Amino acid sequence: MKRAFIILITGVVVGLFSVTSLDAQSWIRDEGEWLLSARGSYQQARNAWDEDGKRSSYSSTFHKGELGMYAEYGAQERVTVVGKLTAPYVNDQNNDTSFGLGDLGAGVNLGILHDTPVIGALQILATVPLHSPSIDPPLGYGAAGGEINALIGATFSVLDVPAWLDLSGGLRYFFSSRWDSWHGAAAFGLRPTPRLGFMVTGDAVWDSDFFRKRNTDEKERRVALGFAPVYDLSEYTSLTGGLEYDVWGRSVGQGITFHLGTQLRF
Repeated sequence: MKRAFIILITGVVVGLFSVTSLDAQSWIRDEGEWLLSARGSYQQARNAWDEDGKRSSYSSTFHKGELGMYAEYGAQERVTVVGKLTAPYVNDQNNDTSFGLGDLGAGVNLGILHDTPVIGALQILATVPLHSPSIDPPLGYGAAGGEINALIGATFSVLDVPAWLDLSGGLRYFFSSRWDSWHGAAAFGLRPTPRLGFMVTGDAVWDSDFFRKRNTDEKERRVALGFAPVYDLSEYTSLTGGLEYDVWGRSVGQGITFHLGTQLRF
């Protein structure tokens, strides 16, 4: 628990005082433009859902702290290169602990709709673990894989208040016996002042047999809701924080996650 707290505080410090954030919402950078991000988070879970969706309590509380780095670079007009890296600390419900690098991801966002009120992109990513797949508790996916996502964003106004809506969804595939999954996310935001905004978020993961049948009958599913304020420190730098709570699932733990991050665009 002490080390998880240290990881969270480190993430907060990185988020506040480095050139960094949360994920971008336009997805396509102008040619030569950078977006750099950092995020610190802390999660704890005292309960879990079984394969039938029934909830029970852990014998001990699950803790996870994580530092996340994210970057985008506009390589061409409609081609943005992306990369991400995680470094988690995990203390699971059995009081087993692991700490180190998690997963490294890299890929491209291909612009489909650009310079319009509605922005669309196709994202193709590859992911590799930077830790042993046998480490327990796991520090990430523990298997190489890839994913393809559709990204859509729109800006508009609600009662003359600037607003935005971001939607993403796709399929994650692994080159191992690990289960594949559909995943989706949504964020609706309002900006009542030029610098301050608020987001309501939703996130879902759903096991998939799209490429192959699962090795088990367990259905690993999760739905989470969240809230996050956003504050623009300047035209190029933003600070965000918030929480996310798992509201439903199968064969997964039920947790609450607190996060803080910042982003720099140049």
